[in-house]
Amino acid sequence: MQDHAFQNCRHARQSVVYDARYQGSVKVEYALHPLFGQDATVARKVKFGRMLFLDLVVHGERVSVPQWMTNPELCRRMTCGFDPVCNLQTLRELLTLLNQEA
Repeated sequence: MQDHAFQNCRHARQSVVYDARYQGSVKVEYALHPLFGQDATVARKVKFGRMLFLDLVVHGERVSVPQWMTNPELCRRMTCGFDPVCNLQTLRELLTLLNQEA
């Protein structure tokens, strides 16, 4: 029996997609990714289920990111939502919890 985390997942098949359009470099455009704003060399494109990933080489390290994270138009439209709001009772409960842990 193969010891693999996704062995029972029907979307776990991966296939390498060779496509000359993805040779060269891309920029990670997703603002919440640690590599945001960095240029990276594309090593290959991998389809994993219905998702498409790019294997990137950054500073000699290899990392996979979903292809959408390199789309500037899509990532520009993403926001973190509204300003966080918390009621006073919740803040008091948090303070009590933190004081108990201290």
